[in-house]
Amino acid sequence: MTTTFDYEKISDYCWSWLCKKYNIVDLIKPKYKVTYNQSGGYYQDKKEIQFSSRNFWVTYKRKNVKMYVPMIECKPEEGMYLMCLHEMTHYIQHARNNFNTSKTVFSEIETTQNEIEFAKEHYPHLYKKLLKFPQKKIKEKKVITIDENIIKLEEKRKKLLSKYKRMFNRIKKLDSTIKRLEKRKMKNGN
Repeated sequence: MTTTFDYEKISDYCWSWLCKKYNIVDLIKPKYKVTYNQSGGYYQDKKEIQFSSRNFWVTYKRKNVKMYVPMIECKPEEGMYLMCLHEMTHYIQHARNNFNTSKTVFSEIETTQNEIEFAKEHYPHLYKKLLKFPQKKIKEKKVITIDENIIKLEEKRKKLLSKYKRMFNRIKKLDSTIKRLEKRKMKNGN
């Protein structure tokens, strides 16, 4: 059995949600096209979004957002709303630069943030399934006594001296070889 959706209602609702969020009053809602291949897109030249129904939700994995969805099952209508919202966010990004494609930065961070915010508000059961980026563990610094520090520095000094002695000896050998070659050159008259 095929389910039909009220695509106009979906696009109107997503547009009104975004207009409220961004305080948009004079921008015309983008044209839309519904596809049946479970993919979406924003077409800059046509100023048109494309969305479809799909029974899963997946977001971009961006550390700046701090949360992401690898791929979770959802109702086709839920997937449709989230995809429509994502693509309409790209339309808004384009509109910010007067639809000048060369100046527009299409950010997946902003689209992902909007999807997550929308899910939190409308689909808490999906929002609960979001994964958080693991926090980096901060290494505790070991407190070093002055004596321990002096010992460490003396060891570093010995290593450096040893290294420089070897380098100095190599330089002396090179100098010696150069002098020998210069004497030979003088002797041969080259």
